[in-house]
Amino acid sequence: MARITVPLFETPFERAGVIQTGLPILQPGVERHPVPGGGSRAVPVSAGDELSVLDFEGLQTAELVFFGWDGSSDAAMIGATSVGRPGGTEEVLGGGSASGRKVLRKLEG
Repeated sequence: MARITVPLFETPFERAGVIQTGLPILQPGVERHPVPGGGSRAVPVSAGDELSVLDFEGLQTAELVFFGWDGSSDAAMIGATSVGRPGGTEEVLGGGSASGRKVLRKLEG
């Protein structure tokens, strides 16, 4: 069976070997935050924001942890329930990777 994929985001296009620059890739108000495999990202989330987690390569696990301004973590902030400690996040942040250090800096300041 043929698989048809539809891009979720508008992308720049190429015509006659020239990439059209200066074109908005995402709609106003939409952000994209790619996460490297085994990495992490810290992104501010406000009331009313909508989140989508896309796994383009397939079968990758993801762990979302939400922190309040006081540093506490609570899944109820987004209407979810916790399933335990964020072991994957703790491992990434404690592993000393560049991605983990970047997240720690954001969490600290």
